[in-house]
Amino acid sequence: MKNHLFIIIVLFIFTACNENKPTQNIPLLYAQESIPSKESKQENDTAKPDNRIVLKYTNLNIDSTYIIDTVSQKQSFLHLLFESTMLPQTNNQLGARGIGLWNGKLNVEECVNTRTEGKNNKLLDISENDTTLNITWQVIDNCCFSFLGDFELVNDSTLNCIYHSYGETHCACNCEYKVTYQLNKYFAIEGYEENYKKLKYISLNGEFLSRFSKRVNK
Repeated sequence: MKNHLFIIIVLFIFTACNENKPTQNIPLLYAQESIPSKESKQENDTAKPDNRIVLKYTNLNIDSTYIIDTVSQKQSFLHLLFESTMLPQTNNQLGARGIGLWNGKLNVEECVNTRTEGKNNKLLDISENDTTLNITWQVIDNCCFSFLGDFELVNDSTLNCIYHSYGETHCACNCEYKVTYQLNKYFAIEGYEENYKKLKYISLNGEFLSRFSKRVNK
């Protein structure tokens, strides 16, 4: 009887350990957007996408797919920044909105020239049309870097273009980049266009101050 009781206790402990065994920590490969929901099927049996997220993982020979029904987040979208891009709706840009400039794009022509000896950052071109102001700079920085862009208004007369260079590695060479700030014009509020016309100077990270002379794209 004692032997039988001992075997039952051992089997119970073994079963409990297996049930409480932690799941394997598998590195995330990528996330994919929403999938059709069974609950949202209509009469025509077509499914609308819901907010579930499909996560695919990989580890050696393991290739598994998992579904997460709920993702907790503070806002309705995720703040994802990828490679070179303009930072969206910063406090700096909010301050510059009074001159009719708001958000936009950062376009980077990567590694135009690796022979950068004696070269410095400088203004290459300013152009505009009815909807955008385009400012192109020559930027000398590490060959393995990308850029995050921003802009601000300084002393009501200077538009300062800002960039933050970053990368996973630091290469042993510098490159010449062409970095273009494509800024949206926003003159819907009275006075914004008049303030825009008062701009006199432009700078890059607080340096390389130049006159704000523009040419018009046709």
